Amino acid sequence: MRLVRILLLLYILNIIGKGTEIYRHGGIIVDEKVRIVDIQNDIERNRVVSFLYESFGLGFDEDTEKTLVLERNGSIIATASFSGNVLKQIAIDERFRGEGLMAPLLGAAMHEMISMGHSHVFVFTKPANIETFRGLGFRKVAGSFTEAALLEWGSYGIDSYKEELAGFRRNENGRASAIVVNCNPFTKGHRYLIECASSESESVYVFVVETEKSLFKFSERIEMVREGVGDLGNVVVLPGGNYIISSAAFPSYFTHLNDLLRVQAELDAEIFAEHIASTLGIERRWVGREPYCKVTGTYNDALEKILDLYDIRLSVIDRLEKEGRIISASTVREALRTGDMETARSMVPQTTWDYISSDRAKPTIEKIRQTLSRH
Repeated sequence: MRLVRILLLLYILNIIGKGTEIYRHGGIIVDEKVRIVDIQNDIERNRVVSFLYESFGLGFDEDTEKTLVLERNGSIIATASFSGNVLKQIAIDERFRGEGLMAPLLGAAMHEMISMGHSHVFVFTKPANIETFRGLGFRKVAGSFTEAALLEWGSYGIDSYKEELAGFRRNENGRASAIVVNCNPFTKGHRYLIECASSESESVYVFVVETEKSLFKFSERIEMVREGVGDLGNVVVLPGGNYIISSAAFPSYFTHLNDLLRVQAELDAEIFAEHIASTLGIERRWVGREPYCKVTGTYNDALEKILDLYDIRLSVIDRLEKEGRIISASTVREALRTGDMETARSMVPQTTWDYISSDRAKPTIEKIRQTLSRH
């Protein structure tokens, strides 16, 4: 596998060095090149958007950082994009499939990603494409039970992550639980869910989503969680890393909106059960119930379906309420945004309030007051 990666890197550099290629194909002169698209230019962006939608029914993710196209005689015949370390929106015109276009396209995209410091690359794709990506040095992480698959490329991988996780294992006889949280910020509702799990488990592993898509930065969120559960001796707080898939990281173009959450939940559950739960001896995952949120219900149902295949129990707990109102991070952020500090303070533990009211949190609080974002 190491040899494959080295050869792919050499191939990437070779592809980039070629630039435009002009050759004969069936007696016709072909002008073919891979280039980076200026997605801030409406005309350029719309060409890509049209190609993805009209040919494949795919959308264009708003968080896309760079898009590359493979053009033949001035027409787009393939695209690849990325955001952070995630490859996305990979599409090849079906008329040109089988011509070996994937390698030069991905080679160029990965060259850009590596030049930006991303040495660990992920791609979400359909299970039918797994072998194609394996041929380019990617390794499958998950994708056995749903319409999506996650693969990775790089020297650090899921096996390295599992070795690190194993060092945190505290239970030898089972009865370990897990909770995945964002905590933007950490509320009394989060504390309640963790307390429930703590009271019925030998150990509880709390994974804080690491994706930087929230108003409170990851460093702030995990600090608030650790301070907020510091008195619970059987709770271990861990960073989610690259293998806890948040809705923000999952590509929205991947499938129809009605299926998006289900597919993400099923993939999330497979990664969790196959790699994380097996490493830490986890037999139970806890989530909060939102009776008025159909989206959360759909996610929990999909999560339960996959976890059940691994004999992992899903425990759904009613959300903590205050005066008939569910305590949520979004309610706290709205209170902070409008200056209703009394409501905000009533919904968070003292440890969270100590942070929110400190000088260190002032930049974040100011950002909350200037935004309408729900994240």
